[in-house]
Amino acid sequence: MANPLNINPNRMELMKLTKRRSLAKRGHRLLKDKQDNLMDRFTKVIKDVRIIRRKLEAIYKELKIPYFISKHISNSENFNSFRYDPVVQASISGGHSRVMNLIIPELAVKFTENIDALGNLNLSSVCPGFLREFFKLTNKIVDLINA
Repeated sequence: MANPLNINPNRMELMKLTKRRSLAKRGHRLLKDKQDNLMDRFTKVIKDVRIIRRKLEAIYKELKIPYFISKHISNSENFNSFRYDPVVQASISGGHSRVMNLIIPELAVKFTENIDALGNLNLSSVCPGFLREFFKLTNKIVDLINA
């Protein structure tokens, strides 16, 4: 229960209390507006994440078959060696933005691919196409992180 205020029953005290009350109402309204705005943005982000996630799951399902085909057709040593060669280089930069005095981290990743370097590894013909699609999938995952 709230603590009772020790006040004198006169007009000046009444004016002070009405000013405090109106200020408290205004502050409460501002906080409520801020909360509503953040919730609207949050629900928009959730919708965007759901859309991106469905796309990612569809791409992943499409990539499983070429991955297993190229893995079983290629020599296992050759297939494992392309993991260690620098076929892809990534540059990562981070930052932040402010939304209603909240700091939101942002991540930017840029991939440069060199699929032609796989030519001398004797991999199946499915592998370069699979890797290009895998890079697209990775870019969408970064978009999902930033959403």
